[in-house]
Amino acid sequence: MITRGTGNLLLADVDALVNTVNTVGVMGKGIALQFKRAFPDNFSDYKASCERGEVTVGRMHVHDLHQVSNPRFIVNFPTKRHWRSSSRLEDIASGLVALRDEIVKRGIESIAVPPLGCGNGGLSWSDVEPMIRQTLGTIPGVEVRVWEPAGAPSPNSMPNVTPTPPMTKERAAFLATLDRYIRSGIARGLAFEPRVSLLEAHKVAYFLQKLQLPLGLSFEKGPYGPYSQPLDRAVSSMEGHFITGFGDGTSGAQAILELNKDSVHDAESVLRDYPNFKDVAASFDKLVSGFEDAFGMELLSTVLFAAQELVTPPPTPESVTECIQGWNSRKQRLFTESHVQTAWHRLSQAGLLV
Repeated sequence: MITRGTGNLLLADVDALVNTVNTVGVMGKGIALQFKRAFPDNFSDYKASCERGEVTVGRMHVHDLHQVSNPRFIVNFPTKRHWRSSSRLEDIASGLVALRDEIVKRGIESIAVPPLGCGNGGLSWSDVEPMIRQTLGTIPGVEVRVWEPAGAPSPNSMPNVTPTPPMTKERAAFLATLDRYIRSGIARGLAFEPRVSLLEAHKVAYFLQKLQLPLGLSFEKGPYGPYSQPLDRAVSSMEGHFITGFGDGTSGAQAILELNKDSVHDAESVLRDYPNFKDVAASFDKLVSGFEDAFGMELLSTVLFAAQELVTPPPTPESVTECIQGWNSRKQRLFTESHVQTAWHRLSQAGLLV
């Protein structure tokens, strides 16, 4: 019997939960990341199986939770061959047959199924739903609770039982500077709530490194300026512990982050033994003063990244403007030559364009 699932799939009262995965051992985004945080032992089991080459499309990887209460099983359903790849309908079809076999073999009487291969996988729900109904809808005595494509649950409602990561000096510097940035923006009337976008968080980290505070991050050209995939991973590891709002990563640069006040206090305590931070923080405050919103931070960081990484030396405001106008249509629309000149002046004052 097929029924419609509502609410947070991970909290469904069923025998088994289906998690969509790739075959290379990565749960970095979307519902897979939610499962990684909620069921870390399942992730460890799955990753080890991937390393042994045991996770393939058309075959279920089933993790037994060894508990009396629901859920009893996590069924890792490979919908992608690689996390970078799109999903294929033929892999969903063969996987559904394997899932049906597991349901029957293990005596599963109720199971929660997400929209397989849709969302990050790129498949159409109008193609996938009939396949689920045809393959799973006729299993006698089994409720198949199916979730249609929808937005992710709120970050606050996502289960997370992962251990709290250590408060390293790098994490402490990042969190403390985010807090300073948020408070400064509110004081200047550029923000009204103690929150910050992931877009701005990337720029904060970018400027900390440019001001000689090493965070071990690499940055590349992204749609919104300098972007660091390692920073996304770092923020994800802090989600639910030091930060809330990143969620399962599907909101991208528009994710709105809130800092845990106790974590900020812990960060400040760690930084008392980090004498260089006070000078870097003062330089950061001076650099971004008046630019403390998403537009200003994207502008300032884009100009610096273009000047240092993209244009032929020596950079000029004119060559950087031309570079930014060709970056993408969004930047062409947002940033004028006058904007670039303003950012150029501030970066020059900070000694970052020498």
